Amino acid sequence: MMSTSLYASAELYDPATGRFQPTGDMSQASTDNSGILLPDGRELIVGGDTSWEPSTIELYDPASGRFAAAGEMDSRIKCRATLLRSGKVLVTGGESTAITAPTDAKLYDPALPGLYPTGRMITPRLDSTATRLADGRVLIAGGDVPNADYSAFKILSSAELYDPVTGRFSATGHMAFPRTAHEAVLLPNGQVLIVGGRSS
Repeated sequence: MMSTSLYASAELYDPATGRFQPTGDMSQASTDNSGILLPDGRELIVGGDTSWEPSTIELYDPASGRFAAAGEMDSRIKCRATLLRSGKVLVTGGESTAITAPTDAKLYDPALPGLYPTGRMITPRLDSTATRLADGRVLIAGGDVPNADYSAFKILSSAELYDPVTGRFSATGHMAFPRTAHEAVLLPNGQVLIVGGRSS
């Protein structure tokens, strides 16, 4: 059986030279985490597999090349981090340490340490997409959900919207095909392009 190593190392890519170079190490090795660029230029890293121990919320500062701990969260893999207009970050979906797909969503506020709760998703989702729309709402689309004993996964075509004003999720239309591990891009005309993924 092949063993898996988790890495704490990080690298920077310079498009001018086409080269990678090492930068500071994360404070905790992990995989399947989610990162998002904050308005102040720092990178927020949330979630990830840390051998099912609580995961550290981390901030990378490009000015110093260092990571700093910014609180803890339950070890949650394959979650999504989305920057809101307010500068807060919405964290949705994923799989928790309890081997469940939780529906509770969290908010990260750069002015406060750690995460705090917001609304609950309608459907638990792993490997979904989360896209901030032009009006500030967030579209959560597709993904997969395990059955009770994790012997099978149902891949979803459904989608829902998060409203940061009310902190609530509401159902919206379905994609033409069930998709998980796909990508979503907001187009200049306000529509969202969904590409790739798998349906089985």
